[in-house]
Amino acid sequence: SLYGHRKVYFVAGKNKVSPDFASALHRVRNVVAPKNAQRLGKKPPCAVRGDKCYDCKSPERICRALAVLWEKPTGIGRAEVVLIDEPLGY
Repeated sequence: SLYGHRKVYFVAGKNKVSPDFASALHRVRNVVAPKNAQRLGKKPPCAVRGDKCYDCKSPERICRALAVLWEKPTGIGRAEVVLIDEPLGY
């Protein structure tokens, strides 16, 4: 999505919408990342305990990077966000 195709579509369920950046980041680190680590069979502390981010240094940590799009990236001809009125994924 950062430097890929000229047309980019982000499709997200209503459970991905947060009131502000801080709560969105908290959700990603403490809900989404542990569940995805479990799904992928990884064993960082968040997946083993299944409760929250431990800001660990585990070699199996899946939350090592964060990409935030404040605006449409330069070079993309068209970027759209499609919100679905139902929860999708984590």
